Amino acid sequence: MRYSASLSFAHLDSASLKGAILDSADLSAASLKRADLGEASMVGVKLTDADLGETDLRGANLRDVEGWRAVRTLKLANIHGVRNPPPGFVSWAVDTMGAIQAPNKDHLLPRYLGITGGPARGLEGDKIQFQQADDGDQ
Repeated sequence: MRYSASLSFAHLDSASLKGAILDSADLSAASLKRADLGEASMVGVKLTDADLGETDLRGANLRDVEGWRAVRTLKLANIHGVRNPPPGFVSWAVDTMGAIQAPNKDHLLPRYLGITGGPARGLEGDKIQFQQADDGDQ
């Protein structure tokens, strides 16, 4: 396949690409850590070895994406409401790669507060509540 743009090996960490039209782009081995790809059109994009850790993919159009089973990471990527995902993508991303499905960006709040353990798959609603641990006699 001929790709419309080659962004292979690009460093796009924390890039704001919300709503971008990336159709048929080659993103193989690109680093997109913490990038905002919400509502982006990613039709026919090549994702082989791409780093999508903590990427916001909420509402992105993933029709005909290539190499999705060979991404480097999807850990904590938010795939809530992705459109036209390949068959099996959502369950694979959550169960195997550590992606989450949260309606907003609050799923990363524990990391910034120094709370370890990460979010659970079953995030519900728009609010996350934290409970302080009882450390005994402090």
